[in-house]
This record gives sequence, C-alpha cells and structure tokens, in this order.
Amino acid sequence: MNFYLKVLMGSMLCLILPLIIAIPTYSADLKLAKVSWENIVNNSARAKAATEDIKKMQMESNTKLSAMRTEINQLEEKLKDEKSPLKKEEKDKIEGELQRKIEEMTNEQQTLQAKLTFKERTLQNVFRTQIKLAVEKIAKEEGVTAVFAEQAMIFSGNLPDLTDKVLKEFDAMPPLEKQPQQ
Repeated sequence: MNFYLKVLMGSMLCLILPLIIAIPTYSADLKLAKVSWENIVNNSARAKAATEDIKKMQMESNTKLSAMRTEINQLEEKLKDEKSPLKKEEKDKIEGELQRKIEEMTNEQQTLQAKLTFKERTLQNVFRTQIKLAVEKIAKEEGVTAVFAEQAMIFSGNLPDLTDKVLKEFDAMPPLEKQPQQ
C-alpha cells in the first residue's frame, strides 16, 4: 500500500471513530456512504501528475549525481594511474579536489533527498485536505450523514459508493495554494 494512502487512511480513521460510536443514537436520520481512498489516489489524474513530477525530479537529480560520480571516478583513476606517477604536490592537489568533490556530492544528495521528502509531504498534506473537502462537498450534495473509508470497513453491505464523484471533484480542484482561504 503506498505511503499517501496509509497517511490518508490513518487520518480518516481518526475522524470516523467518533461517528461509529455515535451511530446508534442517530440511526433514524442517518444516511451512510463509503469512499475508496485507494481508488482515488490510484486513479486521480492529479496524483498521477504529482507522481510524474517527483519522478522527473529524481531523474534530474540522478543525472546531476551521475555527472558528479564521473568526476570523482576520473580523479580516482588519476591517483591510481601507475603509468604516469604523480609528484607529491600534484597528488595532494588531486586528493584535496577528490575530497572536495565527494563532500559536494554528499551535500547534493542530502539536499536533493530533503527536497524530494518536502515535496512528497507537501503533496500528501494538500491531497489529504482537498480529498476531505471533496468528500464533504459530495456528502452534502448527496444528503449523506457519514462517509466511511472502504478500506477500514469489514462489511459495507449496499452502502452507496461516492468514490467516482469524489475522484471527479478532487481532480477538478485547483492546486491548494490557488484556492481561496477558508
């Protein structure tokens, strides 16, 4: 199960537990529905585009790191080349440059990993917020009192499934930073 889905399901489980406890009290007025987080995340055009953006960042990072690795390998080869022995000053200079390149590559790897992690977490938060808004909107339109995550249910009988409607609503939403503040 992918990381986005686990985070979303955990958040929603915390939100629905109080409803489960309160259901017997309100059963006369209760209209329930279900939604599949997994289907929303796996089938959303926005989620697929975000995944492609992350893959693109990773590819660009790999290209940059590969070039750095090539420079390091070339310096290592110069130090190992027995056909052209180096003078002490030259050897010290290359060793210093090699150490600097290794540190530069390590720093670049850490920076790139931090950027990727930040982007992934930001997307998770944005998606969680927007999917919740989409669920709330569709539930109100449909007159639904409570919406449960399909993955958290043992049995759902013939509960209406709002997944497709929520998916369409979610994909139609603008990026969170462009939405009006609520």
